[in-house]
Amino acid sequence: MTSMPLAALLAVLLVAPAADAEDLLKTPGEGAPPALPEESLEPLQSAPVIQAEGRIERIDRDRGTLSIAHDAVPALGWAAGSRRFHVIAEQLDGLRAGDEVRFTFQGQGDAAAIVGIEPRR
Repeated sequence: MTSMPLAALLAVLLVAPAADAEDLLKTPGEGAPPALPEESLEPLQSAPVIQAEGRIERIDRDRGTLSIAHDAVPALGWAAGSRRFHVIAEQLDGLRAGDEVRFTFQGQGDAAAIVGIEPRR
């Protein structure tokens, strides 16, 4: 399982800029840097690490997110469904949409960040 200390994950997510579609059309160095995401991941630092399984629906490497159709997560009161998780690029190595995965994450409210993820065999 690819895993990374939560502090390092949150540091990357809080410092890495989110790109708007307009920013993707600019050449490097042109204009001001894109704004940071509005949703804060700080509350996740104290959230418990939860294990789940699901299927990757979409990977957005530019925004650092991953959409997973997941099983129910009783610990958070989540029914089975689809949710967007924050992730860092290194955690996506070898993964693609359609992969069945086992993953650990920290979540609180609507914010969730992947701690570790691996293909289900």
